[in-house]
Amino acid sequence: MPTPSSRRTTVGPVVAPRIGRQRLPWQDEPSPAPAQPGPPPEEPDAAGERDGGGGVIGLVVVVVVLLLVLPAAFWVMDYGGLNPFATTSPSTDQPPSALAGPGSYVDARVQPGGTVRVTQWVRSTDGLRAVSLVAQPRSGRDAAATGLRLRAGGRPVAGPSSVGHDVVGYRWRTSARVVRLTYTLGGVVDETRTTARRTVLASTFLAVRYPGKSGPTVVRVSGAGVRGVSCAPVTGAGTPAPCGRQVTSADWQVVLKGADRSHRVLTRLGAS
Repeated sequence: MPTPSSRRTTVGPVVAPRIGRQRLPWQDEPSPAPAQPGPPPEEPDAAGERDGGGGVIGLVVVVVVLLLVLPAAFWVMDYGGLNPFATTSPSTDQPPSALAGPGSYVDARVQPGGTVRVTQWVRSTDGLRAVSLVAQPRSGRDAAATGLRLRAGGRPVAGPSSVGHDVVGYRWRTSARVVRLTYTLGGVVDETRTTARRTVLASTFLAVRYPGKSGPTVVRVSGAGVRGVSCAPVTGAGTPAPCGRQVTSADWQVVLKGADRSHRVLTRLGAS
């Protein structure tokens, strides 16, 4: 019968019990320490935003004011001849060589239909600050200049763009020796002298009035169909009489002097 043998019991390593603090069943898990709050986020400065917006608005206001004020200022300076940016055209503002001294020169170009495109110069030795314009008497009930532009001393002068039988004045600040006008003259067909074959224009330019007026009035009339010119006083019972000289086949020139300086220059178109 077998006897108990002396078996060796294998004993593993002895683990010492943990002495640390043990959580009891009724105790809760400790809560983690609360996180410390960081600095609050920076909020935009309302005052700064307002300041920035105000700067933009102020800039817009300045631009708008400049756009409105500068054109008006230059218009006023043009009226007085003080605009430093106004263009000057010495070559076109000076009258032709036929008017070497004081007086007036008229370049009248007759258009189909009886209108006249006019460039008119006035030269004064003393200098001018104002002129008055009006349609010549007996030039036609509806005689009027339209699209009128006036330059004094090479600078534009503000004023009405049409002139009829009512006197219209133009003024500027800087004295000018030469004044230049451009316009289209209409309503001057003389119905009493016009026939089916011939048209007569009762006038070819405006009357220009200014202090100290002197010198001759040189009138050059040109255009297809021009057959001759005649002169007549603006008042009284005087009848038109041939005047001037023919320069080319359709170009005539008249020089009015002394008492005849204010005469009308009539133009005959069509049949001779």
